[in-house]
Amino acid sequence: MRIVYTILFCMLALTITANISSASNNSINIYLFKSDTCSPCNITEKILYEKIQSYPNVDLHFITIDNKQGYSQYQDFGIAYNMINEASSVPAIFIGNDYIVGYKDGIGNDIEELIKKYQNGTSGTKGDMVFTAPELITKQWFSENYLKDVVVQGNTGLNIYVFYTSFCGPCADLVNHINSGKWGENVHFYLFNVSSGNITDEIYADRMNTAFLNAFVIKDRVYPQIFVGDDFYKGYEPSMLEKMVEYYSSNLTQNSRSNVVFGRYSDEFKSYAKTRALLEKGTNITVKPTHKNDQNELFIDTNVKTTPNTMGSLLTSSKSIPLWILMMLSIVYLLYKRIRT
Repeated sequence: MRIVYTILFCMLALTITANISSASNNSINIYLFKSDTCSPCNITEKILYEKIQSYPNVDLHFITIDNKQGYSQYQDFGIAYNMINEASSVPAIFIGNDYIVGYKDGIGNDIEELIKKYQNGTSGTKGDMVFTAPELITKQWFSENYLKDVVVQGNTGLNIYVFYTSFCGPCADLVNHINSGKWGENVHFYLFNVSSGNITDEIYADRMNTAFLNAFVIKDRVYPQIFVGDDFYKGYEPSMLEKMVEYYSSNLTQNSRSNVVFGRYSDEFKSYAKTRALLEKGTNITVKPTHKNDQNELFIDTNVKTTPNTMGSLLTSSKSIPLWILMMLSIVYLLYKRIRT
């Protein structure tokens, strides 16, 4: 009889293991990036808690960008999802291959739609991959998708893209060097001042900077930055430009990564910057992402449940009924053993 119980026990254990593995694969992972000083983040968090009560297979991951580790992790997500216009904005919710940035009325419905979209789980999606192996998603995804089937049109010379600030000594030296040099008609410098004082130019430069950093999988914003061909340089030393021009002039850079990024985004961001600048000056023009306009209409629902969805829900989930069977049979087995002795 003891052998029979042992066999039953092993069969149930295997069933539970398979069941738990299945539940894990079917988990819907939601990643919420927030700041402790962000009121819309707190409201979004409450709404998110309310929405997941009917979905026991949802696992929540809260990451604050107020510390270096959390901010760095947000940059990984931004690179993986190719976020440009919304870079560094919070709250930011990532579910599967989709994301929502900012707060707006009706965000709860948007969240629920994505939960239903990934009802079979988010395993293997961009969000899960970048959370567990950021170096894999950033390198592999960009090499396979970012530059795919893009051909740059325009001049055939050497293009060098420089990002700098007005408050940086090496930046000033670099810009003066560029402006005073005789580089020839086939060498083209594109200068982006991210702190020029002109709101339109700053927005354009900042968005272009984000696009370049994303494409080159770089998270640090240290100036000056120089992008040429498929390479990236930071800092400045007097002889570097001459060496750079000499080296890259003899190498084909027409369809290089830096040219592709500039060709793909320049016109789009010029238009975006003009419209966004008008918006920030108080006009009624709206641009994407529209959540920037919604923050004056925030509300707090005091009836929202804030009890987190924990692993304890597995005990009441229909997927976990074998756990109860195991408990009951364990009790029976212990009673039988006690009687026999």
